[in-house]
Amino acid sequence: MGNEKSKLNQALDTFEKDFIISTMQNQNWSRKRTAEDLGVPLSTLKYKMRKLGIYEAVPKRRKAQKDK
Repeated sequence: MGNEKSKLNQALDTFEKDFIISTMQNQNWSRKRTAEDLGVPLSTLKYKMRKLGIYEAVPKRRKAQKDK
């Protein structure tokens, strides 16, 4: 098989990627809330996002600045 991913692994990666993106959309792109919703630590979510090539593609949210 070499370095090629099996069809099953490709399908699982595609499902996981789509599921994470869908959950992030539902959580207004919040990584923290997405991890909580998925029931995984934030570090695990970030690892999976990097592995699947979506970490940098997901919009970064900026915390609302409080008026001084």
